[in-house]
Amino acid sequence: IVNFSFDNSSGILYGLLQDNNVQKYFLVTLNPTTGTNVRIGSGTTFGVGGGSSTIDEINQQYIYLYSSSNAGGYVITTLDIATGNLTCTCRTF
Repeated sequence: IVNFSFDNSSGILYGLLQDNNVQKYFLVTLNPTTGTNVRIGSGTTFGVGGGSSTIDEINQQYIYLYSSSNAGGYVITTLDIATGNLTCTCRTF
């Protein structure tokens, strides 16, 4: 689990879970006391961890940055917090 971000409006900690078995990345909620996580949605193929993330508290979106040789640089990807669905993938530089 990488790219931790805390949603101040809900008090929930989020992260990005890399599942090598299915080659997908899942938005997850994290319980900092127990270490358990809960997947949100069906996952995405966008993301290679190790970047940074933030929460758009107004629009309830999880936004993360990762490096992609396929895209020729860095990519910003946005996931809907409620569904885990991809809302945007934008190549940055």
